[in-house]
Amino acid sequence: MLKKQVWVEAPLSLQVLLKFLWGGLLVAGILLNPLFSYPGRDTGIFMYVGSLILKGKIPYLDVWENKGPLVFYINALGLSLGDGSRWGIWLMEFLFLCGAVWLCYSLMRSIMGDIPALIGVFVMVAAAGNVLQGGNYSEEYSVLFSCLALWAFFKGMNEPRSKLFDVLIGLSLGFNILLRPNNISMQAAAAGAFFLLTFFSWEWKLLVRRAVLIVLGAAVVVFTGNDQCGACF
Repeated sequence: MLKKQVWVEAPLSLQVLLKFLWGGLLVAGILLNPLFSYPGRDTGIFMYVGSLILKGKIPYLDVWENKGPLVFYINALGLSLGDGSRWGIWLMEFLFLCGAVWLCYSLMRSIMGDIPALIGVFVMVAAAGNVLQGGNYSEEYSVLFSCLALWAFFKGMNEPRSKLFDVLIGLSLGFNILLRPNNISMQAAAAGAFFLLTFFSWEWKLLVRRAVLIVLGAAVVVFTGNDQCGACF
């Protein structure tokens, strides 16, 4: 009996691993190789501000750029991981896009099944390759948080008593505000749908709880980021 159980579980683990590898190869295939490309104007600015952060400078006080602060800190972390190399930025792009791909796959798989989810992820990544324009943009990083909001919305619909999914929508909202405030459409749609569905079900306590948790989640991220970048908001 024990041998049979191990035999059944092993292929499942292998399938999960192969899906991770498949998604990772798709994402890696659309990212520009730093050995054969040069950073664009915006990308170069983000990398420059990130390098100054590593030297102790504060965005908006010591150096000015009109984008949200989170993209500068992502670049700073990437440069730190890559010891000043653009490969560290490439790694940050890879991790963010892989996270978005896995969230979308998990969501589509729970709704439509395995094969449609795999096809949907393939189309998503292929389309992303046409719009990245070299990558390392605030819009690229915000995809992860938009996917997180969508995933948390559907999970929260199935588990309305769980507070975790409300908080995740709020956190993703806060991170997208720090990246680019006009990238919050997915969080706004998720929160709005939550409120409408809860309102018409006459569950007033659930409506208030969701609103408070989403706002608090966003506020924690925004005010923490505000403290780290010289009161940029």
